Amino acid sequence: MKKPSKCQSPGDSSISAKENDAQSNRSRDSKVAPKSEGLATGLDETEWKSRLTTPEIVLKEIRTLEGVSYYHGMVARDLVESKLTRCGDYLIRATDNRIMEFEFILSFFNKKRIHSHLTIKCDVEAGKWALGLLSVNQFSSVVDLTNFYKTNPIGAGFFLKRAISKGKYMIAHDRIKYSPKDDLLGTGNFSDVFRGKIELENQMVNVALKTTKLLDDTMDPTKNVKANKIKKEMIQEAEVMSQLRHANVTSFFGIAVDRLPILLIIEFCNGGNLQGHLIKFGDRIGTNERFLYLHDASAGLNYIHAMSITHRDIAARNCLISVNGFVKLSDFGMGLKVRRNESAKKVAEDDDGKENKEPKLPVRWMSPELVDTPDAFSKMSDMWSLGILAYEIFTNATKPFFNLDDTDVMQTVKSGKHPPLPLSMGPDLIRLLKDVLVAAPTQRTTADKFYNELHVLCTQKGALSLNGLTINQIRGISRKRVEHVTFRKLSYAIRMVTREIGVMHHRRCWLMLFGGERSEVSSRTGSF
Repeated sequence: MKKPSKCQSPGDSSISAKENDAQSNRSRDSKVAPKSEGLATGLDETEWKSRLTTPEIVLKEIRTLEGVSYYHGMVARDLVESKLTRCGDYLIRATDNRIMEFEFILSFFNKKRIHSHLTIKCDVEAGKWALGLLSVNQFSSVVDLTNFYKTNPIGAGFFLKRAISKGKYMIAHDRIKYSPKDDLLGTGNFSDVFRGKIELENQMVNVALKTTKLLDDTMDPTKNVKANKIKKEMIQEAEVMSQLRHANVTSFFGIAVDRLPILLIIEFCNGGNLQGHLIKFGDRIGTNERFLYLHDASAGLNYIHAMSITHRDIAARNCLISVNGFVKLSDFGMGLKVRRNESAKKVAEDDDGKENKEPKLPVRWMSPELVDTPDAFSKMSDMWSLGILAYEIFTNATKPFFNLDDTDVMQTVKSGKHPPLPLSMGPDLIRLLKDVLVAAPTQRTTADKFYNELHVLCTQKGALSLNGLTINQIRGISRKRVEHVTFRKLSYAIRMVTREIGVMHHRRCWLMLFGGERSEVSSRTGSF
């Protein structure tokens, strides 16, 4: 590691001196946080301590730093380096080293455009912290240490200047509560999902918490490289998901990376998944309602494809029903980056819900090109899976190729065959789907074209109707609109109205457009 070079003394900082002093006092005087029932560590306090074999002083500091804006948790080195762009930029992160020890790291950027990463050592007996190379200076907390080096040089005249915040989507574990034993909502091919609560704006909000099965909850030193890779991929997924805002995609709240397990925090859809609804209500679901489900799913897929994201696991089990009755795509975060053929020791779920200890790909939803090359995911492979989802929707979630075992399914799919499309779809929809279920990926219809043609078809048939929806029979679910009204659509509509009739009060615009008072606005999804 190169020695930090000289640069100017500290000036501006993204974190005020007053805030730093307050954080320093909190870290100096704080006690170990009391045990909270259902803490999102996935382990009780005693078991968590014993399995990490981490000293009490380190556990205390972890919990203290979770409330510090520039503590980035267990983030890989190359991910934080892109955030350190100016001389004196710094942050604190954590890592598990090759000998199974938890460590804090001070990462900063010096004048020679070199990123430095210094280990913060802990003297357990003395209860003090120090930089590995400058152990002569010891401190009661990591925050005290960083404050000291803002006014005292590290090496030859280099000062810490600007603390880099971890961002709004990085959420501390202590803000999350759930019970790993009692709150399991479901288990899928690559992840477990739990129901939990998160503190947002001084109130507890119901959320879904997703963890990966590819990352052990113990820090096995033999898997250190792989574990760091998976953590990096999950954080990259979170950064992408934080940009998504659509009525037919589950909303993203953030990611907790301060300690294991790493948790993706997403919208809780209390209507359950579409597969369960199709099975439960069966033939009571009308044809128009089935068109509405497919319309929702294709709208969500069209959006994420426009954002250059592939889903990789389109299926009825991965479509959730929100509180306002919209079908939303979910569970694409894990599939976004993780290479599925590397998950040799994960727990998978069979199509009938039974647990299987061997790797299992969703072969019944896979496109032909994925049979021989499982990593060849693309937007066009998503489109094939959308066609299989349509089959599920119109057959009450019948398993695709239900009369074949997985080996025969793979050979059948490889030959370009798909499940027979039910006549209840009608000739027009069957025609659209035949342009999706094509063996050659380059010849398949795009998500944009499919959605637009489906929308026209649904409009012509009067299929986008809210009459007699079984989805409204689910407790706590009420669908009152065919489509969400986004801020962009709303502002455009108001401009058109005011252009015609002159400037008017906004409340009168709401009454004219929607026939009632303003609906509750979701600031996170930008929709109504």
